[in-house]
Amino acid sequence: MWHRMAKLFKLSRKGRKWLKWLLGLAFSGIGTAVLIQYFPSSRPPSQSIEADHGSTAAGRDITATASEGGTAVIHTGTGGVCVTNIHGVSEAELQRVAEELGVTKSALKSFFRILEVKEVAPEDLDSKLREFAIHYKELSAELEKLAGKDPAIIALKREARETLDAGDFDRAEQLLNQAFEKDVEAAKQLQETAKERMLSAAGSKFEIGKLRMAQLDYAGAAAHYQQAAELVPEGSDKILAQYLNEWGCGSLSAGDYARAEPPLKRSLSITERVMGPVHPKVASNVNNLAELYRKQSTLTRSPCTRDR
Repeated sequence: MWHRMAKLFKLSRKGRKWLKWLLGLAFSGIGTAVLIQYFPSSRPPSQSIEADHGSTAAGRDITATASEGGTAVIHTGTGGVCVTNIHGVSEAELQRVAEELGVTKSALKSFFRILEVKEVAPEDLDSKLREFAIHYKELSAELEKLAGKDPAIIALKREARETLDAGDFDRAEQLLNQAFEKDVEAAKQLQETAKERMLSAAGSKFEIGKLRMAQLDYAGAAAHYQQAAELVPEGSDKILAQYLNEWGCGSLSAGDYARAEPPLKRSLSITERVMGPVHPKVASNVNNLAELYRKQSTLTRSPCTRDR
């Protein structure tokens, strides 16, 4: 069909290309398409309408030109609409496209401005409009959830949803950044609180271990020392080394030599790294390992411990 029309209107090669694209656009699913460039044609227009800054020119079966800021709308015989300048699109057409895409008219206006700034090619407009609609609706659904219990975060996200619908994307991003910063700050505070509570919980288990040792329940004490060591948060190496050492000593006293070695060796490694190789606590850790190997009658298997 487009070949016959091209011959009828005596179009150039470029004109034929645009005619083919325009006919495809008419059946693409969106009744209204936004074009950045004019449709070139060798056919003289039946009438010409010019739109000045901020105004709109429209007609049926006509070609139209628009000055900067104006809008020229061409109504084709199939009912398709081609807008050759994004600014100044009629409110009725905007509303129709917005409803079809499932977005607000204000948001669509803002996206039209983005299309112009990005200099999107005419043949890509349909897909970009639909891509925008998908992201818009997904974001709107996320903001609708209002996750969290912090009233300040809920208020910020509710306002972000309203500004999104109003087409103020920059303001929506500012509000979401504020929500992000508040959440990060709250998370940091919670992490500090959690660290303190975990250290306190580990301390309680350590104290229960001491209580069991006082009752000569060495195996029970070792189990509590192990739990204490596992509760120590990252960054508390001195406390961890202490609890590991007690865990190993408890297991040693209980005669559980296989379980005693790993925590004793780990405690020694941490203590050397944190306090230095000549610290008295390092010597104490070495003595505990030496006692373990003596009881296992395998002292010769660790010459480095024997020498130290």
